Amino acid sequence: MQMTISAVLSALKYPKSTVAYVIKKWKVSGDCRNVPRVGIPTKPGDRDRRVLTREIRKNRTQPMALISEEFQQGVLFQ
Repeated sequence: MQMTISAVLSALKYPKSTVAYVIKKWKVSGDCRNVPRVGIPTKPGDRDRRVLTREIRKNRTQPMALISEEFQQGVLFQ
């Protein structure tokens, strides 16, 4: 189904520049999701350490790989 930019604008109520950017991104890469940022990740702060400590104390038999995966995905912050 082909839609014009003006049809998308009226249907979604987004600015023209946003719609044009997403369409261009889709045509170039076939995907319109944001890519992860480059560079090293930020150093964990005090809050991060407290969250990890709390999670480890909650279930001491949980594998560290599972805890670190949940931490990196942000599951523990919800």
